[in-house]
Amino acid sequence: MTATPCPPSLTAEPRSGRTRVLGAVAGLAVIAVALTGGVLPSAAHAAGSVPASFSFSGGGWGHGVGLSQVGAYGMAAEGKTASQILTHYFTGTTVAPRTDAVDLRVNLLYSVTSMSLRGEALGASGGAVEITVGSTVIKVPARDVATLKTSGSSVQVAVNGTVRATGNPVVVRWSGTRWPGSTGSRPAVLNVAGPGQNLDGNGHRYRYGRVEVRSRTNAAGTRTLSAVAVMNLHGEYLRGLGEMPSSWPMAALEAQVVAARNYAFAKYTAGIRQGCWCHVFDTTADQVYVGYGKEVGLAGDRWRTAVANTSPTATTGQMVLYRGSPVQTFFFDSSAGRTEDSADIWGSAQPWLKSVDDHWSRDAKYNPGFSSWGPLVRTQAAVASAFGLKDVARLTVTASNASGSPRTITATSSSGATATLSGLAMTARLGLTSHWNYRTGGVDPMAPRPVKPAPSTPVPTTPAPTTPPALAKDPIAASVAASAAVPLASRTIVIAAVPSATAVDQWVAMPLASSLRAPMLYTLPVGMSRAVAAEIHRRTPTTAYLIGSTTSVPQLIEQQLRKAGVTAIIRISAADRYSMSVAVASAMRTPKGRSVMVVNGRDTKSLNAVAPIAARTGRPVLLVRATSVPFGVGAFLSTHKPRTTTVSGPVGQVSDSVIRLLPNAVRAL
Repeated sequence: MTATPCPPSLTAEPRSGRTRVLGAVAGLAVIAVALTGGVLPSAAHAAGSVPASFSFSGGGWGHGVGLSQVGAYGMAAEGKTASQILTHYFTGTTVAPRTDAVDLRVNLLYSVTSMSLRGEALGASGGAVEITVGSTVIKVPARDVATLKTSGSSVQVAVNGTVRATGNPVVVRWSGTRWPGSTGSRPAVLNVAGPGQNLDGNGHRYRYGRVEVRSRTNAAGTRTLSAVAVMNLHGEYLRGLGEMPSSWPMAALEAQVVAARNYAFAKYTAGIRQGCWCHVFDTTADQVYVGYGKEVGLAGDRWRTAVANTSPTATTGQMVLYRGSPVQTFFFDSSAGRTEDSADIWGSAQPWLKSVDDHWSRDAKYNPGFSSWGPLVRTQAAVASAFGLKDVARLTVTASNASGSPRTITATSSSGATATLSGLAMTARLGLTSHWNYRTGGVDPMAPRPVKPAPSTPVPTTPAPTTPPALAKDPIAASVAASAAVPLASRTIVIAAVPSATAVDQWVAMPLASSLRAPMLYTLPVGMSRAVAAEIHRRTPTTAYLIGSTTSVPQLIEQQLRKAGVTAIIRISAADRYSMSVAVASAMRTPKGRSVMVVNGRDTKSLNAVAPIAARTGRPVLLVRATSVPFGVGAFLSTHKPRTTTVSGPVGQVSDSVIRLLPNAVRAL
């Protein structure tokens, strides 16, 4: 890529990153042979013969330019300071305070046709929203939903289904921000959901600034909407960045904050981009901005501390300087021993972006997922197609980068014809993890092992832990510990977001995991923890069930799983928690007559208690409302006719009128 940090690897905790075309294919690898001598087919293939397949292996993940996040972790673990980490990776630089109190424009939604907004109080009161459309000011009470969509060349605003105004642009304010309008000072978040997102799902909540929505015509000639959050770079934007796990060593977190500050400041200095009216996107196009979820997520207080530690005054923050001026910095996941020179990857030489030592990325202690990767097998047909030849007899590394990664690779066909690709282009065309080394033919020894036939006698389900991982102080670590007790013979895993008051899908998924004899591992909306990544690497699963929408378990997780060798990914999602409970029960293939457990979908206390019991006894958990049975739940019960429907919770949570609607229902307080 040309101006972005790298995508997160399987080893990220919620570590995200930026990627464009090059970002996903660059990176470093261990080259097993002398680069100038070329890479030859194995001895089994005589010159001119055509191997059936090629195997590629390597190390690292990301574009390789600038700060290695794993390297920062390793240096911090060895006692280095943030300044020492930064000046190591950015050649010839110093670290010192500079003014960063500027209003940054962050694109939250781009080129969508509609979006929903809702103010949510963080205390007993607050959460009101004020929407300004031209001279019209619309006041929206907390928890009421405003829907914005295109209307000709304008934006139409409706509240609870009633159209209130149309115009362009639209400005949204909410209570407790620097620009609250008439909404007051009580702290709140603005929930902004685009197409395919659910207001009740995780993520997309913003504590600071204001949001501006504009209508524009996209390249296809269609009118669309873009939403931009305007917030202070110094004290607001940096708090919501999801680029590194908050549980990492403090010096690594501080180095990440500084690198992200430099990147954002450079984008601010470059000016507002036409088309998005923004300085940066909140996605991998720039830096992942996850909003308030970062602050209140796992170890979020440590991330806030890192931001504060690098902010010596109310208007200045530590920055990387070259010859006294702030520079644009980049970061990526990990290398295979040395970072890349920017000239080798992007064609633009910068004196602070030189190749430097990064041996920490080669250490599996710090980089369990990508200290090495592969072998990855690619067929003869795939390799020939990548190079545009009728066949490929051998591949040769014909030039190398300063880091030692391949710059160009030449393929030679059985007829002697040749074709050359850059290392980046070949890696992209073959879908490899990063730059590579290879061997030909044979069976990939790291390919997923065949699943053994199921025994003819029933296998008991894996007992659920006495204390569910979700109840632990660190639910992610607890889920990894619980996974260690599940036999490795199980080649299936279940992945879900960490449970919370707004995310309860995981509880209804516990019986599914038990029925599959599979561990359930937790993740966050911004990525997979290093501990979970290492556990997946240890288990070598072939099948993964993802519980929830891409908001709670993002598509990034799917990419990480495929890179880990998972061949079957099954996502279970639904429009709401009630429908999700039915979807999971259906995935369990619950037979007719099987007893079920019923809980109020908002009663997390009862869910905490019921889920492990349901898992141990093989019963699905279905969710109802306090005074009604959702249609899908009723239809499921009508079809499956459970022998017993055990209802958990007092009358205030599940009314007697609901009990009377459930087949063979008994209340268990």
